Amino acid sequence: MDFILAIIAFLSIAYLLVVGVMFIVQRHMIYHPVRHLGVPESYGFIRAKQIELPTDDGHTIKAWYTPPTTRQETIVYFHGNRGNIGNRAHKLIAFAKEGYGVLAVSWRGFGGSTGKPSERGLLKDAHTAIKWLHIPHEQMILYGESLGSGVAVQMATEYPVSLIMLEAPYASIRGRAQELYPWLPVHYILRDHFDSISHISKIKSPLLIIHGENDEVMPVSHSKRLFEAAPDPKRMVLYPHVHHTDFSMQQILQPLAEVLGNRKL
Repeated sequence: MDFILAIIAFLSIAYLLVVGVMFIVQRHMIYHPVRHLGVPESYGFIRAKQIELPTDDGHTIKAWYTPPTTRQETIVYFHGNRGNIGNRAHKLIAFAKEGYGVLAVSWRGFGGSTGKPSERGLLKDAHTAIKWLHIPHEQMILYGESLGSGVAVQMATEYPVSLIMLEAPYASIRGRAQELYPWLPVHYILRDHFDSISHISKIKSPLLIIHGENDEVMPVSHSKRLFEAAPDPKRMVLYPHVHHTDFSMQQILQPLAEVLGNRKL
């Protein structure tokens, strides 16, 4: 009996230690920044200029900006959890070639921006960028890629923009963490929730979601839940044989152009 109690005590202590370690390192698991960021020209984005935006909590975030040419809308790009905006240069260049304005935000702690990433911090960065852009909201498209989708959803509850477009989004970080680590008390230890499923019903703009049906990083079921909970007008495009965020630019630009050309979605 004493041996069994000793085993139970040992396993309990080991479990609590693992939970403690996961609590400490959780943000390192969510955010994977590359801190160096070159100027836009070094990535081939010749038309863009790099700007620095001061946040109201004392940090400075970098962003790339180019104004629209043949279209009215400017795409505010919220990137995913790996790398930095330089890794998305091909997308930003393609948007600009289509005539859209582009404002790509480098999250705090990522590419040239000060601070450390957190949900609260990323929301401040997004607010800072939108305020700096200072254009009518109906001329703004919020584009959220993966991690950035949660920020885009929360911004869209505050700003009645032309469109919110989500690429491989999640219903919530907490929900995805619970799927990956069902043995962890995620509800109690997670700091950054990005609870899009609780916010999506409050968005003030048309919604477009794209997701790859072979996405193993963020299962397509997350997009389906978001789409079901979102108000009209909305559209979802699912691509077979596409994995996480490896869409061709045609797979991004075509539904975007179709939605903007048909406001009824």
